[in-house]
Amino acid sequence: MNIAEIIKNYYEHEDFKGNYIEFLFEDHDAIIERIEKIVKHEYYFAEKYGNNMQLSNDQLEVIYQYILDNLEDFISDFRSYYVGCTSLDSISYGEQEEQLTGLTNHKTGKLYTISYLRKIFDKEGYCVNGDYAYYDMSGEGLHVDLLNSDIPILHIYISETLTLKSNPALMTVICNIQSMRAKIDHNYNSINDFNNLEKLTGNQLHKLQNELIPEYNKAVKQ
Repeated sequence: MNIAEIIKNYYEHEDFKGNYIEFLFEDHDAIIERIEKIVKHEYYFAEKYGNNMQLSNDQLEVIYQYILDNLEDFISDFRSYYVGCTSLDSISYGEQEEQLTGLTNHKTGKLYTISYLRKIFDKEGYCVNGDYAYYDMSGEGLHVDLLNSDIPILHIYISETLTLKSNPALMTVICNIQSMRAKIDHNYNSINDFNNLEKLTGNQLHKLQNELIPEYNKAVKQ
């Protein structure tokens, strides 16, 4: 194996990939937004977890932190520029530059000649320009895939959502809350409010209903 092949093989090594991992998962807000969209709309998410759902800001932060704490479990290689529809973040290897001067043959202890290096690097698919060789890896890299590993807390969130939707008593409480809020506030947005209410527990819903009754009675009398 010649020096060009050895260097090229290094691009497949975990040490090489490790140089790029530290640059993943840095844009907190963009990743949070991406998690929210995948969980809410993506078919492959529903296929794995059984349902789509809308997460609260606090829940999104929990998911973000879990992935960050277990980042390597969610990292995959990508090729041909394609990362998939459940990817949260990615980084390309870009163009690898290798300087051809000063390379030593470790068997003989002598420097390789430039003419020899240009020849073998060109043969391995590098673009040779003067004393440098370039290997295009812009279509390859690493990405963080939401579905690459299991997130236990998501099963709990999904279960809580399904429990609420299948519980007529809690749905009645939500209807009562929305009816009272519509009377109190003429600009009330029932759709947005329902998305928030369905994230609450039964105790929280009952408490909120009781708190609204005095305000609702006051509004009715006006």
